[in-house]
Amino acid sequence: MNPERFLDLALILKGGTSAPAYYRTAINRAYYAAFHVGVTALKSIGIRPNDGPGGHKSLMMCLGSCADSSLQDASDRLKILYGRRLRADYNLSDLIVETRGEADLAYLDSKEIITQINSLISKSSKGIAIDEIRQYARDILKLPVD
Repeated sequence: MNPERFLDLALILKGGTSAPAYYRTAINRAYYAAFHVGVTALKSIGIRPNDGPGGHKSLMMCLGSCADSSLQDASDRLKILYGRRLRADYNLSDLIVETRGEADLAYLDSKEIITQINSLISKSSKGIAIDEIRQYARDILKLPVD
């Protein structure tokens, strides 16, 4: 499955029925679209990220480990989106995540993160960044690297 389809679903949910569950779920789907695109990108450069909860943090750390400013920005944005997703999924008293505005922000952040991550594997100029990420994943995070 193409993980970007989760972003399509987030767009539908945030633009449809004006209900808290739709906005919260749109935030969730927007986060997971970016997360799975990131995991796919890591796998494409030979990194096998952690399964389970540790995979979220290791993805963010890998993206932020290189000198490429767009990937560092993707890491920072992903951290913020992850926090928004946690609030939407687990803090039912947080009314902020029940708004169209928060769902819109999550959607737009996810879309930008995906663009930034996709540039990692589509541009030959990212060779240095790929080497830095692979070295960090192997030496610091102790992830398997092919």
